[in-house]
Amino acid sequence: MRAVAAAATLGDRDLMVIHGSDDETVPVLDARAIADACPGADLRIIGGAGHHLRHDLRAVAVLIGWLESAAAPCWPETRMRRRVPSNPCTIETWPYQTIIPRLVR
Repeated sequence: MRAVAAAATLGDRDLMVIHGSDDETVPVLDARAIADACPGADLRIIGGAGHHLRHDLRAVAVLIGWLESAAAPCWPETRMRRRVPSNPCTIETWPYQTIIPRLVR
């Protein structure tokens, strides 16, 4: 599996693996194998979600939280402006204004 080999090369770098528990295209065990290959991986299984996670607002929320926690040490002011948006496409703070619209297309 090429994804496992690629994850293994990341070493201690952060890696978020998000997978749907009801994905009929890619087995959950593949996501676990990828996460196990990288010591810095954070595996999140979204219950009841299928293969198209970019359309699942729970997965988007997990990703936003993970990005925010990864950015917090670099940009302490982001911790002060943390908020839960009613619509992920309306987030006005960097870096989400460029990431989220691509995820929810």
